[in-house]
Formats: sequence, structure tokens, C-alpha cells
Amino acid sequence: MRTPLPVVRYESNSRGSVAVRDGLRDRHHEFGLCTDCGQFAGSPTPAGSCPIAEDLTATARKHRATVVVWECPAFRPKPAASAAGADTLELCS
Repeated sequence: MRTPLPVVRYESNSRGSVAVRDGLRDRHHEFGLCTDCGQFAGSPTPAGSCPIAEDLTATARKHRATVVVWECPAFRPKPAASAAGADTLELCS
């Protein structure tokens, strides 16, 4: 059985008291797939970008939360990310 990282709280300038797993604060871009996806048009997500990112961004804004996409059926590597090995995700199933 895995031991999850402990939850800590910090004061956000825009959201008040926020809970996060210890060590993961402000690291959502590092772990999430969206920033390496060719369908993602940036943040804030503009119209015409990935519909999954659009929906998740709208929900995150509504609830003032941060959303990280760990797994995504629509992921397509950016050409630059592909050279860095991001397309090796296709080998995982």
C-alpha cells in the first residue's frame, strides 16, 4: 500500500487558505500533460483550444482550484516535445 504525501495548507494571494500535497505546490505545469500537448493553446485557455482543457479550466476558475491532467485520451505531443521524448507516452497502455 502506498503512503500518500501529507497535505499542507498555505495562504494564496487570490484564493485564501489552500490545501496541497506537500512538495507539489506550484508544480502543476511540471507534471500535467496540457503544456506539452499540441492541442493546448495556452493559459488562459482560448476558444478553439483543446475542449478538455477548456472544460477543466472553466471548472477550475469557477471553484478557484488548480487542475492537473495526468492521463488524457486526446494528448498529442508538440513537435518540440516529441524530440524530447514526450511521444514515448504512446508506448504506455
